Amino acid sequence: MRAIEFSEGDYTAIQDAAAREGIPMNVWVMANLPLNRSECDSTEAPPASGGKPARTMADLFAGRVGLAASGGDGRLSENTGEKFTDILVKKRRQGRL
Repeated sequence: MRAIEFSEGDYTAIQDAAAREGIPMNVWVMANLPLNRSECDSTEAPPASGGKPARTMADLFAGRVGLAASGGDGRLSENTGEKFTDILVKKRRQGRL
């Protein structure tokens, strides 16, 4: 079994919609979730420059606007080299490297 997190507002909206239809929330979510990528235009990858298929993350997300929550408190892309080095030093001290 897996869990999905929703904001309080989204959870309430799903709960209300499922209650109106008289079905469990998980059944409502599965019935209303577009599982076929062609049904959901926002997931279609735009072609890269020159009309070729997207090959990199930069190509895939080109022209898109939005935010993604990492679930963490810190900024994940700051001091990545230093963080990686610290992890390697720690592993070496533990004899795991």
